[in-house]
Parts: sequence; structure tokens; C-alpha cells
Amino acid sequence: MEITPYADPLMVMLVSGYFVKVPLLSIKEQLKEVLEMAPEEGIQTEIEKTSSHIKEKYGFDESILRVSKVGSKLFIEVDFIVDTHKWEPSIKDQDRIREEFFER
Repeated sequence: MEITPYADPLMVMLVSGYFVKVPLLSIKEQLKEVLEMAPEEGIQTEIEKTSSHIKEKYGFDESILRVSKVGSKLFIEVDFIVDTHKWEPSIKDQDRIREEFFER
């Protein structure tokens, strides 16, 4: 049969392709973490919902959200822009808001 000489090289190419794919996907994920990129979409969405809820509840004018994931650590920075003519939160208020964010 004329296909027989090509069967072995074809199988080697298929298996090699699979074994190259796995490390490349792993490298891609690790590179995201090294560059401190945003976490998976589900995690990001939950954090955005929590930030929006607190922003609306306390009447903040604006919020700035930064989220990055490195290994098993999740870094969240939320800056709420406050109009000091409306309300100037005390340290106790800020701690309460931080605790509420953490609990949600």
C-alpha cells in the first residue's frame, strides 16, 4: 500500500503536536501571572459586581478597579472617588467599607 510509509511520520507529527501544545498553554498562563494580568473572567466579574454595589450603596462618584493574580494570590485595589462636599468618610467608615468588600 502506498500510504504505509507515511503512517509512522504522521503519527509522530500528531503526537509531537500534542506534546508541544500542553507546555505552550502552560507557558501562556505563567506569562500572564508574571505580567500580573487580570484573573479569569468569572473572578473579575464578581469583583466588579462587588465594587459597583459598594459604589452605589455609599454614593461614591466614581471607582477605579485594578485586579491581578500571581500564583494563588489575588491583588485587588479599589479606589473610590469621594465628593468631599457630600460626605467625607472617616477612618472607621473606610474600615467598615473595606470589611464589607472583603465579606462580599
